[in-house]
Amino acid sequence: MKNGMGDGEGFRYNTLMEKEHNQKEFYQKAMIFGRFVRFYRQQNGWSLENLGHTMHMSYSTIRRVELGETLLLPDEMDQIAQVFGFESFLDNWHLLDAYATQLDDIRHFHLVDIERMLDKLDAFLRNPQLKASYFFAGYALLELYAMVYAKKGLMKTIWTKEERQALRAKVDEIAAFKDLFSNRQRAVYEQLAGDTWYECLRFEQAWTCYERALCFDKTSYLTHLRMADTAMILNCDQVARNHLARCQQLVFATASSEQFLQLALLEAIFLARNNEREAAQAALLNLYEEGVRTQNTFIQRQALDNLAQTAFFAKDDMNAIVFAKRSIEQFGEHVDFALYFYLLFSYLRLDDSHHVRQWSEWILRRETAPLVRYFVEGALAWSEGELEKADEALGIVYSEMALHQEPGWECFFLERLIDLNAQLGRVDRVETYHRRLLALERRKQKTRSIVGLREKD
Repeated sequence: MKNGMGDGEGFRYNTLMEKEHNQKEFYQKAMIFGRFVRFYRQQNGWSLENLGHTMHMSYSTIRRVELGETLLLPDEMDQIAQVFGFESFLDNWHLLDAYATQLDDIRHFHLVDIERMLDKLDAFLRNPQLKASYFFAGYALLELYAMVYAKKGLMKTIWTKEERQALRAKVDEIAAFKDLFSNRQRAVYEQLAGDTWYECLRFEQAWTCYERALCFDKTSYLTHLRMADTAMILNCDQVARNHLARCQQLVFATASSEQFLQLALLEAIFLARNNEREAAQAALLNLYEEGVRTQNTFIQRQALDNLAQTAFFAKDDMNAIVFAKRSIEQFGEHVDFALYFYLLFSYLRLDDSHHVRQWSEWILRRETAPLVRYFVEGALAWSEGELEKADEALGIVYSEMALHQEPGWECFFLERLIDLNAQLGRVDRVETYHRRLLALERRKQKTRSIVGLREKD
């Protein structure tokens, strides 16, 4: 006897355990395959009856499949996958644990070697057969990962309207089966959803997603880093400090040089946004030099961009021009459009119409984005004294920013329009734009209050 069981009892116990295990596996497979069927059926715009007719199955059978109440035979699963445009349904159940390890590897290299992370992510996505397998939900999650991080590579630029729409559509698509994810995958999904809202400049929604991500993984350096950044944008200084402190704890645990640089960059930006300009400039210059030494182009570019921004808002036009030009010349097509704004408006404030025209012509030869063209044409008209033409062009840019609810850029262009209409002597318009600025500030204050209260809770 062992553990109080006779040989017969032990055999029956093991048999029951095996049966229970097999039954649990059956239900898990049925649930995942059912969700696969429902997702692609709905994506194709088919009803249950449509799919049943195509498969020569009854409505009730398809419904039971989608609910995970029954699992079809392998050849029937292949036939359904073929109806959706796949070669077959890949039975990779035994590899799911290995795929989970791969996701952990991708997250690890995201912290210590982002180029290697992108390579591993790309290698994973080169197997589209996984779209029709028990890993179909995980594959979709990695597709979202690629859209958020790999699409732009290491050189971050402003997302276009179409890219933002595609990101949000992908987030909504995955939401239909996120309950299939493990806690680790849920944490990644919520963080990526937060990054999507962040890219759309909807910072309160981003914050909500980051909070949910921490519910599934409280030790995520990336999530805490994004929360610190978002809190800074919302001017929630104490909240930002809390998350920066948590990031420091997590960095010391991993001792990643890449993370140290990212964190130092965020701390320098924090100084700049709190008007500690000299300390911020010194920190950013040190980061730029370290980026050059380590050949880290991301840090170089971010340091230069923030140096230009810090100088511009401090009305240090010469330094804004120097840093903006250096970033544009060094990083070419990957440049952040905001640098064009800082560059041209700095020249405008210096009353240097020659360089406004020179750079306007240079930008217009390279950029086709309508908003950038309207902005450049407005700045050029302003420099040449064609104030009404400038007002019309910059008004279009402002209207687009307001339409897409981008408060940061709304404020930026409202301030420019106030200056411009003051020169035109249009008192009514100046007052209208001032009221809009106040309304935007109240909206931002409300968001800051909400975030601050959540953090206390």
